[in-house]
Amino acid sequence: MSKSIKAALWSGLVFPGAGHLFLKCYGRGIVLIAVSAICLFIIVSNATEQAMAVLEKIEADGGMLDPSRVSELVSQASTSVGTPTLTIATMLLIVCWILGVADAYRLGKR
Repeated sequence: MSKSIKAALWSGLVFPGAGHLFLKCYGRGIVLIAVSAICLFIIVSNATEQAMAVLEKIEADGGMLDPSRVSELVSQASTSVGTPTLTIATMLLIVCWILGVADAYRLGKR
């Protein structure tokens, strides 16, 4: 398997920037990893906040785990309008992932 394919797979399947580290392009790799990690932190924080809100509502209802009520609360939380920060973080993560794969492949071809 060629070096460019391995680098692209590392960036695509492991984490954006991993292929750059494989190619010893540490600067680009660290930037991609840092930006992607920050975006993931924002996304996971938002998901955690939504889960905690659902748990608080369940607890306010007496703590009974009625599957239909839990399903209703989860669907309400998931259909709520996301913050612009969450949208930007998601888009930036997708862009980092695509650019990471394409750039790692391109650098590996050199």
